[in-house]
Amino acid sequence: MVGFVLSSTAVVRRSRAGGLCEQSRIRMGASASSGPAKIAMDAVQDDEQIVVAQGPRKKIAIVVEPTPFTHVSGYSNRFKTHIEHLTKAGDEVLIICPDNSENAPSEYMGARVQNVPGFKFPLYDKIQVSLGLWGVYSPLRDFNPDIIHLSTPGLMTFAILVYARLLRKPLIFSYHTHLPHYAMTYGMWYSVGLAWWLIKICHNRADATLATSPQLCNELRQHGVQRVGLWPKGVNTVVFNPKFKDEAMRSRLSGGNPHDNLLIYVVSTPRKN
Repeated sequence: MVGFVLSSTAVVRRSRAGGLCEQSRIRMGASASSGPAKIAMDAVQDDEQIVVAQGPRKKIAIVVEPTPFTHVSGYSNRFKTHIEHLTKAGDEVLIICPDNSENAPSEYMGARVQNVPGFKFPLYDKIQVSLGLWGVYSPLRDFNPDIIHLSTPGLMTFAILVYARLLRKPLIFSYHTHLPHYAMTYGMWYSVGLAWWLIKICHNRADATLATSPQLCNELRQHGVQRVGLWPKGVNTVVFNPKFKDEAMRSRLSGGNPHDNLLIYVVSTPRKN
């Protein structure tokens, strides 16, 4: 299983033997059979490594719910880094997210942020969600993106599916919050079947689905989701860099044995949730 990036790139597909077997230019067409989803899915299914090289600039619309800018979440850093790399590569990026807060940004790392009206999610009032019925279609139409990337699950999923069809744009889903798992965790076991049905119905109408772990990719496939690929995790080498090495801190963390192996485990605290 390998990961891939849908951006303004040329894709060089490298076989396990190490030789270049094909080079293709990503074409952001309306059909998955000739667009980035097809190229990426072929490589994922063939268990090949995808090497990304710079190509023509593209216009990419990213719809994220809840916002990654004023809400702390597991995927906020992922999307922020993703946006940063796209803009540095020269792509024109539009981010659409529901955010009524006073400090909602209008720009991030050179990308325009379109904040749309939202409401607090009844089961978790720390996030804002939207049905996508107001303030979403017009910015998408005017931006005229080459591709639309939507984070799921979310209430805007249904509207974005319709808008992508109306605008005849390829649509990529990235799956982040595992609904069936949360349903079981919070005692809503009776809704697990419905959750999987909605996931399958919605995601199979996208050109491709990205999941954040190989295990989740396999689980989605087992439940009938098609065209699934891996969007692998990464390490921010600017923040986590050897230049910050501190011998005194290492000695403290290792109990006075700085030359021993040191394993640090970081996890979300209950306060965050």
